[in-house]
Amino acid sequence: MVRHRGDESLLDASHGMDATFDEIEAAGKLKPGELTGVPTGFTALDSLTLGLQPGQLILIAGRPAMGKSILSLDIARAARLKHKLFSAFFSLEMSRKELHVWLLSAEGSECRSTSSSRPRCNAAVEGKRGAQG
Repeated sequence: MVRHRGDESLLDASHGMDATFDEIEAAGKLKPGELTGVPTGFTALDSLTLGLQPGQLILIAGRPAMGKSILSLDIARAARLKHKLFSAFFSLEMSRKELHVWLLSAEGSECRSTSSSRPRCNAAVEGKRGAQG
């Protein structure tokens, strides 16, 4: 049943069901480790979700100081560095400096606090492995 009210419409639950069945069948034919969405960098999560899917709103919730921002940044970082996908990160809780410190610490030995390591560190944070400094 379809009802029209102005420019809005309500659709019967069966509307689009064939496309949904097709997607489920296609997901069932994937090889182990193959994803249909953006990889999170967390293998167990990716195996359950097949990656972050287009059109989804993903909420990461928890009590204060539980690591929500860092988890989110890890996912964005994995998409950029490991999978060469564009990612953007917005935080209302962490300053740019805090985000930079976290990114630098995540890169480990590439990012020591010496001026000679800055080019290697910048390359590592940007995902350009093997860059010379």
